[in-house]
Amino acid sequence: MKKLSILLTAVLLICLAACGGDPIAPDVSHVQQTQTAAATESNTTAPGTSAAVTKAPDDISEQLYFDAFRPAFELARAFTTNTVASDSSDSIKQNGVYYYRVTDPRFISFSAMEATLREVFSEELTQEIMGMSPFDYPLYIERGNRIYARGGRGFPTAMPASFSIEEQNDDKVVYKVRVMYMTGEEKDFSYTRELIGGEWIFTKFPMEWLQIMS
Repeated sequence: MKKLSILLTAVLLICLAACGGDPIAPDVSHVQQTQTAAATESNTTAPGTSAAVTKAPDDISEQLYFDAFRPAFELARAFTTNTVASDSSDSIKQNGVYYYRVTDPRFISFSAMEATLREVFSEELTQEIMGMSPFDYPLYIERGNRIYARGGRGFPTAMPASFSIEEQNDDKVVYKVRVMYMTGEEKDFSYTRELIGGEWIFTKFPMEWLQIMS
């Protein structure tokens, strides 16, 4: 956990600067002291839940973060605290707010955004995320067939501290994520990832702790 905590602390610091700028049988012990997985895994096994060696709990948590959660968190944060790659020399102003032309190919159009989100999230979650805005004005606007992103979004109120598997079967995994708030409070959230149409996607993804600090 120490390695993961150091890593996530670094991620949080990067986020703060920027804001200014993938399954196994049920785990009855809610993450045992050690976990040995099969040496081989099928094409329908969710990333991060099978390994050829015995791993300690800290290593399991770190593996789950990189293989299952990092892509999802990165996308969710693009609609909350984090801005995406943009051209600072190409800006427009709307209602007193500056927006910068997006250069990230995943976000160059609203249809591209939705397609990117659908690779990780269910259709329901995709629409929920597309509709999110922590402000009274949109995070993304379109001008001349180009997408512009709002800059300077504030600060995140919390960061993930640990990851574990609560239950699992051939086509569903329920993860537990412990989140640490800036106040020192810790809270657990359950995330569900399911095998749908041959792809592992999140069907439950709580995002309340991704709110922005005012």
